[in-house]
Amino acid sequence: MTMQAQGRVNGQTELTQSNSEDGVRVGILSAGGEGTLLGEAGVHPVRGVSAGLRADLEDIYRAPEAGSIELRSAMRLLPEAVSWAESAIEALDAGEPFQADDAMLHVHSLIPELFCCRGLGDGFGAVINAILSSFEKRQGLPMEIGHLEAIRRALSAIRSEPRMSFDRALDLISVMEEAGLSVDPAGADELAEWLSE
Repeated sequence: MTMQAQGRVNGQTELTQSNSEDGVRVGILSAGGEGTLLGEAGVHPVRGVSAGLRADLEDIYRAPEAGSIELRSAMRLLPEAVSWAESAIEALDAGEPFQADDAMLHVHSLIPELFCCRGLGDGFGAVINAILSSFEKRQGLPMEIGHLEAIRRALSAIRSEPRMSFDRALDLISVMEEAGLSVDPAGADELAEWLSE
């Protein structure tokens, strides 16, 4: 998700969330490139962005005032994971399955670190756990284009909304299942069978 300049308020540029339905105002940026961001934990300074230019969400979340270590770690790792997933899709579209598999190995290597950030919320944890389980259930087999697109979509969603609701996470996990990925943790089937006895 990217913040974009959307107009002026008393000589200052107003930033709005670009993917919001109603253009919720989240901050004010002065013409000199400094301003404030209105967040969950209060008002935070924003520096180094010129009026009219884009301020990436990752830059805002990296500010020490913007949240927990888990949030900063997630916002550092997720853009890389999304980029590798996009590279995998492009490689598979170009007929390069080995490059696609290599890119997904990079994504897979980032998932355990993202799993450590699951304290961000149940939704974040559920999506990361589903992605991790889908890699494990593939047992090293290359992923198909539908699998790659579902994983990229899930990673992009939690990048845009790291504190997403559990219900929203379930929607993303359903899309992964519809794409043919097995998202249940290893041993879940055996546990369910044992509990039903």
